[in-house]
Amino acid sequence: MFNRRLVTRCLYAIGFLDLLGVSMIISLLPAHVKEVGGSGTLGGLIGSLYGGIQLFSSPVVGKWSDLEGRRYTMLTCLLLTAVSYYILSVSSLVSVILISRVIAGMFKHSQNLCKSFLSEVYSHDERSDAFGRFNSFSSAAFIFGPLVGGHLAEAGGFSLVCAVAATTFVVNYGLTWCFIPEVVRDPTRPDPTGKQTTSSDVLQTTSSDILQTTSSDVLQTTSSDILQTTSSDVLQMTSSDVLQTTSDVLQTTSDVLQTTSSDVLQTTSSDVLQTSSSDVAHHTLRGFLTLFDRQLWRHLVDVFTLQFLLSLPMIMCRTNFGILLHEKYGTTRVTNGYITSGTAVLGVAAGFQIGKVVKSYDNDVPRLYLHCSVLLAVCLLGIVYSPNLVVLLAFVAVLGVSSAIARVCSRQLLLARCHADEIGGVTGLSATVTSVSRMTAPLLAGVAMDVAFEGPEILGVGLTLMAVGVMYRNPPAYDHGHVSQHEKTE
Repeated sequence: MFNRRLVTRCLYAIGFLDLLGVSMIISLLPAHVKEVGGSGTLGGLIGSLYGGIQLFSSPVVGKWSDLEGRRYTMLTCLLLTAVSYYILSVSSLVSVILISRVIAGMFKHSQNLCKSFLSEVYSHDERSDAFGRFNSFSSAAFIFGPLVGGHLAEAGGFSLVCAVAATTFVVNYGLTWCFIPEVVRDPTRPDPTGKQTTSSDVLQTTSSDILQTTSSDVLQTTSSDILQTTSSDVLQMTSSDVLQTTSDVLQTTSDVLQTTSSDVLQTTSSDVLQTSSSDVAHHTLRGFLTLFDRQLWRHLVDVFTLQFLLSLPMIMCRTNFGILLHEKYGTTRVTNGYITSGTAVLGVAAGFQIGKVVKSYDNDVPRLYLHCSVLLAVCLLGIVYSPNLVVLLAFVAVLGVSSAIARVCSRQLLLARCHADEIGGVTGLSATVTSVSRMTAPLLAGVAMDVAFEGPEILGVGLTLMAVGVMYRNPPAYDHGHVSQHEKTE
């Protein structure tokens, strides 16, 4: 039995270091692309390629963790992510940068894997607090990451920044290796204890059972025959004949037992191994195909829709926020930086209180989700019509807190409908929805800004109210059971 408290703290540390390394790189990468001869457009395409790959790799890696285990998947992803950043540190060609970002796009999923592991460690009622704290530690990295990255870039250039970022993933690899245990479930036969019967276990158990059974049968049968034979013939034999016959029979018995045990073990081992390997391959393929199951999508599409409608306004607001502050209130870049950092600090602080907020609602997550969505619309509207900077900052602070709570509510609704062997895949699908929002939001924000200066915020209000209307008309179901909704309908 593992120490849940120690595992949780390690996951929080992994989440923080993960985004610390990423946040050191983000703002410096476009400039590095230009330094090695690339254009601004090429730098944008490289960034979009990373997001595009994650659209597809997130659910695949998530389902991989369901099938092969969280720890094994996380170790593999952390190692390859570290390799990608070390490659980026020695990149002097655009093609090398491209290779590095492709590898990172395929395997940089430690945030989702940590959340999947927390879902295994905590019950439904405890997850809100765990997710809130994890999000707080992860978000705190964006407060320090750009600052650390800037100082490292001045001291040793972009290569040093990438090397340090890669080292953070190596440290995470060590933390995972030393303190994170494996939690594996058999997708064909879910076990509430989390134990999975592997091919090696089947091989070992079957071989020993067959060997033990065969040996005892042979011994019993041979002994019986010996007794029968000896009993009927002993009166007709001399003492020396009896001893000689008994010795011969015992030697034959030993030879038969040894030969039979060896043959049974060899034959059974190969047969079991071959059968188990084909079954594992079949179950793995079938497990990945469940990502496209129509029943699964039908029972999760409402939450995915709400997630998309509510994430778009937040991303559009962040995209336009600096321009809005400068044009409307005449703030400088330094002031905007302090405001952004202050908002992040409030979000971090709010994350530690999410568990208490959920408990104050008696774990009525759908009702809390609805109230947070209404609050998001009010705050966006307040940002548009704020008479001065102080009022605007008050609305921004409340917006950050309500957004943090809404994200946790969305994840709770998804996981409440999942079986344990679906958590990784569904978490990956949720990340894909967020990635689509990140790709769509800047375009929508640009078009809306061309129509009106506060266009992104106004459009955000409309999208948020649309989500509120959907939730009010059809409140999302919150199932505490461990059997997914689509399994119940079958």
